[in-house]
Amino acid sequence: MVLRDIRDLLHSIGKDITKYSLPEVIDIGERCNDVMTEIIEELNVPVDQDHLDIYTSLNDEQRAGFDEIIDHVTNKKSQVFFY
Repeated sequence: MVLRDIRDLLHSIGKDITKYSLPEVIDIGERCNDVMTEIIEELNVPVDQDHLDIYTSLNDEQRAGFDEIIDHVTNKKSQVFFY
């Protein structure tokens, strides 16, 4: 688990763990299953149709803000928004 954490940390700063003299990282075991389980659970969260339909009730200013935020999320742009 420590090797996986080190690998992830190195990856986050643009480095590759294979460039260092460390044992091979094995991506099986309890932690990987936990992460996969979390992803599966999040993908299976039900969304009420009412929540999806609320977009149509936004006024022009709200809709413009919503669209801008969604644009940043889908295009992986960094931005801080304040309300």
